[in-house]
Amino acid sequence: MKLRLALGVAVFNARGTAPTIASAPARALAIAEKIGATSFQLCALWQLTRERYLHADYRRALEFCERFDSVAKVAADSRMLVVRDRLMALGLFLVGRLNEARGFAERAVGHPGTFVRTLHMSFNEYDHRVASRSHLARILWPLGLTRRATAVAEEGVQEALKLGYAPTICYILSNAAIPMAFWSHDLVSAGRYIGLLKEHSADLPHGYWPLWSQIYERVADLEQEPKSASLRHIDAIMARVTNPLFADMLATLRADFVGEIVWQRLAAGDSGWSTPEALRGLGCLAMRQGDREKARALFLQSMTAARIQGAFSWELRGGLSLAELCAEEGRENEAFVVLTRLCERSAEDGGRDLHRARQMLASLGKKVESL
Repeated sequence: MKLRLALGVAVFNARGTAPTIASAPARALAIAEKIGATSFQLCALWQLTRERYLHADYRRALEFCERFDSVAKVAADSRMLVVRDRLMALGLFLVGRLNEARGFAERAVGHPGTFVRTLHMSFNEYDHRVASRSHLARILWPLGLTRRATAVAEEGVQEALKLGYAPTICYILSNAAIPMAFWSHDLVSAGRYIGLLKEHSADLPHGYWPLWSQIYERVADLEQEPKSASLRHIDAIMARVTNPLFADMLATLRADFVGEIVWQRLAAGDSGWSTPEALRGLGCLAMRQGDREKARALFLQSMTAARIQGAFSWELRGGLSLAELCAEEGRENEAFVVLTRLCERSAEDGGRDLHRARQMLASLGKKVESL
């Protein structure tokens, strides 16, 4: 049982997402359940959650999180409830249940540092203080609390740098700090974080973290290129993305990145947290192809999906796309109503997208008054 668990960790750290990272902890879990070893059941369930997450199987990942929760409640080690909070935050976020995820993430971050200090080495995982901040930041940003989200991510980055453990540094940079910098249109911070990711992933024994670094670097380069060059660059990036986890993340960074993998995952209902932005990306594609009716339907679907998740930031983006479409078609009144409703519901901060919405609303207001 112990050897299987050690093998699962070793294989991931040496080879990345090889098949053994599922089979080894699955066998360990079977043994642990047979002999009633709850602490080892938890270790196995954590590894199985990670394996499903790395393959973007969000529903199955949440199922493992929920099993972890059940075992943690009866385990002798109360520290496992700390890990439970963090895992449940991740699992619920992945399937788009943001408000439920937030409660677990805030509780995970709030646990005293002395209580969790030994978890990292004893549990063979990323440092709890860093990972919990990564999860909380990713949850807060789509909820519309963008300034708080970026501050939490930066706290996690600084904590990771103090620890000096490369996988932990790469974890929060790839999963939270860099994507949120792109979501916020903060290319200065994105560049700084990408530089850190390149530095700390360079000597790792497998290509998982360096691939994130390379893709993010190319995404940043797109902002500096003319449109004709960007199209070639986008194709080059998309050609490298075969893992659905990467595809889902890219779909939230730029509408151009919604390709075949994302379309298939949407059709199967597998895209989870990224669903609103994936739908919006398909709407932008329909716009480029001249199918305005389809684009309108997809923008409305994007907003509905975001509203169900509680993801105000994604709903705002869908509303902006819809309002731009309406304005182009001469339906300024409709665009005005869409943006008015969104701005009236805005969270405590909405970042650049909210600023854009308010600017567009002001411009539309002048046109509506003149009609």
